[in-house]
Amino acid sequence: NGWTIPKDGDNVIVAKDQVVMISQDTAAIDTLIIDGTLYINPDANNSITLSAQRIFVREGNFHCNISQNENITFTLLLSSSNTPYTVNDTFNLTNQDLNFQDKSIV
Repeated sequence: NGWTIPKDGDNVIVAKDQVVMISQDTAAIDTLIIDGTLYINPDANNSITLSAQRIFVREGNFHCNISQNENITFTLLLSSSNTPYTVNDTFNLTNQDLNFQDKSIV
């Protein structure tokens, strides 16, 4: 209800009262602000890439608990074009869990 799938370049806010689960690759989001809860689907049977230039986990939580599922890999691709070069940092999580709260990922 009230949620549309973001497109490349969109700014996305997960509101305080929202819970969002990602089960597939995202568009190349500009800014992702998490005031609610964002999960990477631990039951997905595919690889999932979350692409964003910036991620701000403010009042909410970002959970990636996939260590119990051998069929899924999660990649967090951060790309900033505000510098003379593009920064690409990849977190490949296959044997650990990732949980963020009150963090900026830029």
